[in-house]
Amino acid sequence: MGYGAKVTRTSRPRSAERRRRVLEAALEAITERGIPDTRMTDIAERAGMSPGHVLYYFRSKAHILTELLQWNEDRFHAQLQADLGRAKTARQRLIRLIKASVPERPGDPHWLLWLEVWAMAPHDRELLQNQDLQEGRFRELIAVVIRDGQTAGEFWRDVDAEEAAVRLSALIDGLAIQVATGADGMDRRKMTRLVTADAASLLGFVP
Repeated sequence: MGYGAKVTRTSRPRSAERRRRVLEAALEAITERGIPDTRMTDIAERAGMSPGHVLYYFRSKAHILTELLQWNEDRFHAQLQADLGRAKTARQRLIRLIKASVPERPGDPHWLLWLEVWAMAPHDRELLQNQDLQEGRFRELIAVVIRDGQTAGEFWRDVDAEEAAVRLSALIDGLAIQVATGADGMDRRKMTRLVTADAASLLGFVP
């Protein structure tokens, strides 16, 4: 009994570590090759495992993608929440949220993953449900910041927080695609400026 309990305690962290390695390898491979051209062997090689070992933790490439989206968004939100917690006003939180949403560079792995997910989700019910969940999670975070700003009198326009969050989220997605793909005429600074200006006009604050 005691020996069995010991194995359980040590095996769980090891299993979590191996799953994380697979997800990191999958993000790297998908960013480099795209989902259609990424094979289980590509992921396995990067993770330092055999394809069969990867399948022990994930039943398919589609399963990896679903888990990868969840894992990637959990990391993003954890870092974002920590950053927002250091802001003193709702306006500062909104600006930090906008800046955190801007791709770091063309080819940003976080945003390239989202491009792949958007392309595949209409044909995969599980992935579509996870996509909806993650997008709703981000919109709700924006709405919370907006409501806080309205309550504090920092945002003076009387707008529906949920509808405003949808608009800002859509603008962020659209411009982020251009930054992540290296489109001419769009970069990090311009995206930040455009989204901030639109948020200021929509909500009522001085950018």
